[in-house]
Amino acid sequence: MLGIHYSDVEQVESCQYLSFTIPAKATPESKLPVMVWYHGGSYKNGGCENLIYDREMLVREQNIIVVSVNYRLGILGLLRDREGNLANNAILDSIEGLRWVKENIQSFGGDPDNITIVGQSAGADVVRCIVIAEGTTDLYKKCILESPPIGTLHGREDMDLKSLAELNSYPLDVLTEELIPIQKSILSHVTEKGRPKEMVFAPHYGVYPLPEEKDVFSRMKKVSKDHPMLIGSNTREVMAYVGGEEKIHKMYGNPLLRPIIRIRAKKATDDIFRTPTRRFAEDYARSGGETYHYSLHWLENTLLGSCHGCELPLLFGPKGVGGRLEAEFAFTKEQLSEIGRPFRDIWAGFIRDGTIRSYHIEGMMDIERL
Repeated sequence: MLGIHYSDVEQVESCQYLSFTIPAKATPESKLPVMVWYHGGSYKNGGCENLIYDREMLVREQNIIVVSVNYRLGILGLLRDREGNLANNAILDSIEGLRWVKENIQSFGGDPDNITIVGQSAGADVVRCIVIAEGTTDLYKKCILESPPIGTLHGREDMDLKSLAELNSYPLDVLTEELIPIQKSILSHVTEKGRPKEMVFAPHYGVYPLPEEKDVFSRMKKVSKDHPMLIGSNTREVMAYVGGEEKIHKMYGNPLLRPIIRIRAKKATDDIFRTPTRRFAEDYARSGGETYHYSLHWLENTLLGSCHGCELPLLFGPKGVGGRLEAEFAFTKEQLSEIGRPFRDIWAGFIRDGTIRSYHIEGMMDIERL
């Protein structure tokens, strides 16, 4: 989708680090707003240094600090603890990174009392988990969730336990280079139907630091009033996963079949992203939290449309755009930078003081307060 081939990237087990981008003139007295970014990648790939998350434009233009957090992925991040039980290591990593930022960001020119946690896709789910987790309420002020795949997170118990059982059949001290084949084996053995199989590795309700699923709303009621939220999704998310298939291209070229593709893409997008995200937003508002819900409807007349991840170049600029997304845009990098400016203004305004500067960007996005 983005022109990134993870098989060509070195795989490491020790990935727990932070990456800072700071305005050149920042001093410990600056007290700049802080954005803490959590990357996506279905909890099985990705990293905070991907060029699609290049932070220089956002930092230079908006005069904020951006800190990106890496966290363990796949079987290391979301399957087993030392005793062989289900674990939320990825979430614990993410919280520990946020705690370090809270304690140390003032030395970099940031305001420890004005931290906004932001994520996209699985990274948005990381943010959601931090919001409902135990012991995190003092670590941040606001949150932004872009396209959280909440529709994949229910009814996962059997799949999770079968995956854990396979991993537990290997010794605890298995070599790092053996982990990738083991993970591929676990992925290949998933036979479940329904949406959970779309994201095999994911956090577990009822496993520290997350509450049981039935207790999520009561947890919201305890924390939401202190943490404004901006949350939303794109109108054609799933086209990021199928839009590159040759048969889809051929079907889309047929005016009679084009509406069928759009209808099916809308249904899958609604099931995985839009409907459960809207429901979560409404629950957050109902629990007392100041909540803003956005809908991105950019590029509606193209094959991919407002697909999963298409807002990333609007937020971070075009430096890392590649793959099918670049082919679909048909913009120069300079044009894309200007197109994204109002989007960045809205996000940065919320990061600065929780204010939504605009509720509408013509041809791109609408926001409403719930």
